[in-house]
Amino acid sequence: MTLFILTETAAGYALLKAKDKKLLKRDDLAEEAGTAEGISSMLKLKQFKKFESASSALEEAAALTEGKVSLSGLRLLSLSELWVHVGAP
Repeated sequence: MTLFILTETAAGYALLKAKDKKLLKRDDLAEEAGTAEGISSMLKLKQFKKFESASSALEEAAALTEGKVSLSGLRLLSLSELWVHVGAP
């Protein structure tokens, strides 16, 4: 199964795709993820959704801290044709 990571940056949402299906089983994962080059070798940018303004970026960050996925985040996921289940930790 392919691994996707949705992350929020200061500029917008990034949907990343693992280049290796066995990424989480790597023994050197923490060490490799410690540098930008390491992350670049493990993940590929699939999509990026830019925030419309600084205030919308702040709203998005606030929603994430409350454990909510905003409409903008859901749109990015639906555009990528991925089905995602968001559950409580």
